[in-house]
Amino acid sequence: MLDIEALQEDLRKLALALLIAALASALLKPEESDIWHIALTVAMGMVLWGLGLIRTNKRNKNAS
Repeated sequence: MLDIEALQEDLRKLALALLIAALASALLKPEESDIWHIALTVAMGMVLWGLGLIRTNKRNKNAS
């Protein structure tokens, strides 16, 4: 069975890594940074972060 919560946590970690990489790229070599590359990386990070925040509708088996 696929563990959705673990997958969401991994997506959030990947998104955070992408955002940090884009920020580091922009700050360390601003003269060589391509703004479209950085913008695309940030956009992908935001999409992955959003996917990691989607909540699942799991029902509690013990609820009456």
